[in-house]
Amino acid sequence: IQKKNAHVQVADFILQEALEANYFNILTLIIQNQNFPTEFLLRIAAKAGALTLEVLLENQIQLIAYPEIMEKMEANPGCGPFIRGRIKELREFYFQSKVAEAIPEAEVLEELTTAIADDQKEDVQLDAKKIQQAAISTLQRINCMSISERVRLALTGNKTERLVLIKDANKMVQAAVLDSPKM
Repeated sequence: IQKKNAHVQVADFILQEALEANYFNILTLIIQNQNFPTEFLLRIAAKAGALTLEVLLENQIQLIAYPEIMEKMEANPGCGPFIRGRIKELREFYFQSKVAEAIPEAEVLEELTTAIADDQKEDVQLDAKKIQQAAISTLQRINCMSISERVRLALTGNKTERLVLIKDANKMVQAAVLDSPKM
């Protein structure tokens, strides 16, 4: 359960057994392993006890990236007033504003252009103008995202997207880049 390369089917079996028997320690280890699918967290949120839900609350990056986990937690009969209050705080802070603070073009354009150029296949070299347009397009797309969308992209995005997101003013987005399983 603690290994980065743990077999997902074996972990799924262990998760099912841990949920049925309410094994707090095993559920905690599953929550802490960033390499398991989000589906595991959704199942834990729906079925686990209050103590396990509190551990799940500590994983704010996943909760912001996948708000459906919070919905499952609220539907769980073990969800008490403390957990509901923390979920409300997370929603108020991270989901109220539509678009997050823009990442300045000057901060990332040169690095982003270089990264895109390096990622190009040798047989399909783009000219400098097209590379710069791709960099600007990536930056514009990210600047239109909410904090929640940026956190999710930080966890699942490619190298160039993470390169932009690490410069985000929001510390939660930066932490999500560092927590990405692709790092």
